[in-house]
Amino acid sequence: MLGDDLVKSKVPALRQMLDVHDRYDASVIAVEEVLPELTSRYGVVKAKNYSNPCLVEGLVEKPAPGTAPSNLAILGRYVIKPEIFPILHQTPFGKNNELQITDGLNTLCKQSNVFALKLEGKWYTVGDKTEYLKTVLAFAVNRPELGDFDSFLKKLVESELK
Repeated sequence: MLGDDLVKSKVPALRQMLDVHDRYDASVIAVEEVLPELTSRYGVVKAKNYSNPCLVEGLVEKPAPGTAPSNLAILGRYVIKPEIFPILHQTPFGKNNELQITDGLNTLCKQSNVFALKLEGKWYTVGDKTEYLKTVLAFAVNRPELGDFDSFLKKLVESELK
């Protein structure tokens, strides 16, 4: 799990993924559709078909604008079979001179099934200041221990719009 991605859902994200793992005895990557102009910010999946879940054919880490194989961005949730460890050990450092999980997963999906699952729920990323603030507010609004926080936000917005 990557710490800059959160999923708000009735059924926890990992539970959804483990259900697919158990059903297919395969590795599972969580994905979300993003606007095509945003694909260069994420790892992106190339799939055999675009059902849910779909069988992964390959992955591209932060593709150049206009070159992404799809608009399915990888969000930081993985259920990966242990076969990934020897693959990662042999995987050379990639983009930004870092060991990229997408490079290892590319090799894995040539050796065994890897599925991409579009999760039920809402994906939040905290990779920049604006998205971080949006995420905090989205999680805070319905927290009973924060009292009448949603009314506070409404009043704040109303006063700022005057």
